[in-house]
This record gives sequence, structure tokens and C-alpha cells, in this order.
Amino acid sequence: MHTVGPQLKRGASPTETERRQLAKCYESILEALELLPSDEDGSKSIALCCISTGLFAFPADEAAEIAVSTVTSWLQKHPSTTITDVIFNTFTQSDTELYSKVLGPSPTKSISPVENTPQGSLSLAREWLSSADAVLVTAGAGLSAAEGLDYHSRDLFKRNFPGCLKFGLTSLYSVFGFNDWPSEEHRWGYFFTHLNMVANWSNTPTYQTLIPWLRNFGQDAFVRTSNADGLFLANGWPKEQLSTPQGSYGYLQCLNNCRVDAVVPSAPLVADAMPHIDKATQKLMDPSKIPLCRFCGSKMSICVRAGSWFNQAPYQEGEAQWKAWKSRVLREKKNLVILELGVGMNTPGVLRWPNEDLVMRSDGRVKLIRVGMGPEAMVPWEQEDEGLSTCIQGDIGRAIPLLLE
Repeated sequence: MHTVGPQLKRGASPTETERRQLAKCYESILEALELLPSDEDGSKSIALCCISTGLFAFPADEAAEIAVSTVTSWLQKHPSTTITDVIFNTFTQSDTELYSKVLGPSPTKSISPVENTPQGSLSLAREWLSSADAVLVTAGAGLSAAEGLDYHSRDLFKRNFPGCLKFGLTSLYSVFGFNDWPSEEHRWGYFFTHLNMVANWSNTPTYQTLIPWLRNFGQDAFVRTSNADGLFLANGWPKEQLSTPQGSYGYLQCLNNCRVDAVVPSAPLVADAMPHIDKATQKLMDPSKIPLCRFCGSKMSICVRAGSWFNQAPYQEGEAQWKAWKSRVLREKKNLVILELGVGMNTPGVLRWPNEDLVMRSDGRVKLIRVGMGPEAMVPWEQEDEGLSTCIQGDIGRAIPLLLE
């Protein structure tokens, strides 16, 4: 189910209308769920995606209060409802703490977290990989998180960006959509520090296991990732066999997108700016290091798909390589296995759904192995029943060595 709620200006207090709009989101979902049939065992559950992203700027504490009170009120008004379980699905530690506080102690027995070990169809997945003619690796944020580059980690942010905490930022993810920097020096101090941190990220055992194995397939291997961090390239994967449709930290672009070539490599600018960044505040102390478009003089930003201004030009070659590779593999009727790593539901139209569609259109020659944590690791039941897809529930860093052994 998909519902649309209010979007606020960051720092603004929600109006009564906006509060009601958010409450209506929860009410409409419960009303729609009520009309659906229950499972065979009589259960009917819903997992509500709790606000954590900075894109909608609704104060998280008020959002938690509204979510819980609205659901509680609705259930009280509908005592004969067929809904048996309502789950508040949180994405950050701060959100978990907020919802725990609002909900209070649970009157029911708590559920212990599932042990973080790979489980599922390991033997089947290994069999598919060992008999594959070609392999497509599709990677999302979960792969970076498995290597410690976790965009939801408060500890990572606090350790590397202590000067940004005073702006209300708590994680790399919380910066998405944030526009209230006091100055361009603060904005670029953060961006340059972020890019420098990622460029020097050295703890990548999963990549160091995956890439040598993937090289065994030669030209019959390809990587398509929504991650902008460049860790595949940093660990030796060739750019000729790589597609990054969501952009890359490797380029900066004009925010006006004034022309196709209004992009520049980021690495030289990062290296030039880092000596001028205050390590305590992450503020850029030399304004002359602030990048401006060489054509129109406007502000610049990292060249990633974060708005309508995104310049896709630097990534068109990778997209062409991907389409050509896919066409060749399908034309030659190779047995293709898609190894999907840490791809969630934030942007399912980029990797997740195309993977499933490719499986369904392949006449059985394409198999999908989905590796991840929690419900997002699940594959379509009809594909699983037909022996076309399987999932591995568990930490990617632990699953990869088991899959490739």
C-alpha cells in the first residue's frame, strides 16, 4: 500500500491540517487493510513505515505521537476489526527510542531479535551460482552497511561529523534533503569530509571476497549498483562492467544543470579542500575552495539522483554498457544468476523490480538470489514456488563467504 502525507519546510512546526493529513495516512491504510482477506491462519498484519527520512521534515517526535495515537484510536473505534497485528517499522535508533517511549512497556511477551546469521536456501543458491554461465551483481545500501558504511549509524556520524550534530543531524541518512546549512562553507565542509571519508574507506572484506570470485566469469559478469560510494571501483572492479544509475561521488555537477558538460571530477577538489577544513567543526575555512559552475557560476553539488537537477551524462556510458551486456547474455541464452545484495525498498524501481521482471521474462534461464536482512530479503512467492528465486536471510558479510565457498 502507498499513501501520501504532508511535506514540511525543515524546522517548521506542523499545522493542525498537516497533523490531520498525517493521521489520515494511517487511518486510510487501516481502512484499506480491513477490506482484504485474512491469512489462512486467521491473521492479518500490517507493517507501518515510520517516518525517519529528512525528505518530509515532519518532526519525528510528533510523528510518533500521531502514528501511535491514530492507530490506537482507530482500533478502539473498530473493536470487531479483523486486523490482528500492527507493526511500527523504525529505521533509525532515534526513531526506535521515540516509538518505544510513546508505546510504553508492552503488555505482551516481547520477541527476541533473530540471530544475525545467514539462513534460508544456501545450498540451492550455491548450486545456482556453481552452474551459472553469467552473473549479474546488483547492490544496494545494505552492502555498504555490511562493510560498516552504514548511513543509519549514529555512532559513525558522531565520530566523523561532530560539528554537524548542532544542526540536528544524526546520521548520513539524515542529511538527505537537508538544506538549512548556515553557509556554503558549512555545506561543503560536510560534503568534502563525507567524500574524503568514503574515498579512504579501507575495511571492505566482502568486496575483497566477492570481486576475485566474480572475475572468474570474465566478460560474463556485470555489476549494477545504486550505491554512489564507488567501492566496487576502489576494490578493483573495471568500470567497463559497471553501471551506477543513481550517480556517483566521483563527480560534482552544476545545480542549475545548465549544460550537459557542467560536471567535474570530485577527487582533485576534495584533495585541495581537505587541508582547509576545521576538524572539530567540519567547516571549510577557505571560501575560495567552494566549487562553482565554470559555465554559469551557480552552486554545485554531488552528482547523484537527489532531485530534478540530476545530470545523468557521466553515467550514460555505464547504462549503455549495461544494456548491451544484458542483451548479449539473453541473446546467447546463457544461464544467468542475479546476486542481489542489500537492495531495499527505498528505490525498488532501480534494481529490485527490474531484477524480478528479468526473472519472469526469462523462460527459466534467469535465477535471482536475494541476500539481505528482514522482510526486504523476501522474494515473490510465485517465483520461489517456480524455483526461479530464493532468499538468504542474514548479514551480507557472513553470507557471501558461505555462498561462494
